[in-house]
Amino acid sequence: MHSDPETKATDAYKQAVLNEVKSTVLLDKDQALAKKLNARITPECVVLNPAAEVVYQGRMNDLYLAPTKRQRQATTKELSDALEAIAAGKPVATPRTEAVGCKIGGLAP
Repeated sequence: MHSDPETKATDAYKQAVLNEVKSTVLLDKDQALAKKLNARITPECVVLNPAAEVVYQGRMNDLYLAPTKRQRQATTKELSDALEAIAAGKPVATPRTEAVGCKIGGLAP
């Protein structure tokens, strides 16, 4: 989901291809979904269960330790771990992590 009102569909598509995203990519230009899910950082992952409850929210991994501090490779995989737990019918061990990136423009702090 892209919640920056300035994001163009072509740019969202290119980023999805680059990051090998296999699911649908949404443009949230009015930021309604970002506000509802309390998303504040890009990139930030939010995983919902069938009852629309947040079961994981935070970073994909620890590739970025700060907005401009990138490691050579990620040493954790929080999003993948959460999805694997959900697929196995188990609770998410770490349901919340801090996303690292830039604030989503236009959203209140």
